[in-house]
Amino acid sequence: MTQTPDPAARAALFRDRNFRWLMAGSAVSLLGDQFTLLALPCWCCA
Repeated sequence: MTQTPDPAARAALFRDRNFRWLMAGSAVSLLGDQFTLLALPCWCCA
């Protein structure tokens, strides 16, 4: 049994400043991980 999230609750999350900071930090961290995954093998083999 799955429930669909309430659109108002989801909108309230994105209005919260701390939640936006959390999401932005997660996005930057993910971007750094992906860059490292690509760049590190290239740097080691060069």
